[in-house]
Amino acid sequence: MLKNELLQQAQTTVEKTVKDRAAYDKIVAAGTKVIYDKETFSELIKGIETSNDPVLEVADGIVGVLGVLYKQSRKTMPLTPMISAGMTLLIDALDFLEQAGMATIDKETLGKATTMYMNSLLSKMGLTPDKMEGMLSQVRATMSDPEKMKQFRGGAA
Repeated sequence: MLKNELLQQAQTTVEKTVKDRAAYDKIVAAGTKVIYDKETFSELIKGIETSNDPVLEVADGIVGVLGVLYKQSRKTMPLTPMISAGMTLLIDALDFLEQAGMATIDKETLGKATTMYMNSLLSKMGLTPDKMEGMLSQVRATMSDPEKMKQFRGGAA
């Protein structure tokens, strides 16, 4: 159970957005198991204690855990539930940091951690801001072309 009220609210928000509950729950359970594995946990704690920025260390650590799970799934893990599950794991880890006296988690820190998590996750997945802008440009071009939209909707060109 989360002790920090802000983190409780954030968790509620994450849970409201989950569409594939079964996949989300499975990823959270697997991530929790990896994080609290005796060997992994001691490595994570060591990294946090020696880090200049424990929040960054936690965000990167969660992305690392998701990477392990994604590889174990032979890259079949659905991305949307994975991102939400990662946020849940991040929120739990931030609550742990605060309870251990390693950080104070306020709105600004939560925002920073979320940004670090998303940037790190997108980067590890090869989705740089330039690539995302390129994909958005393609989507915009398709949406503004009536013929392409007709094809997209299944109509004949």
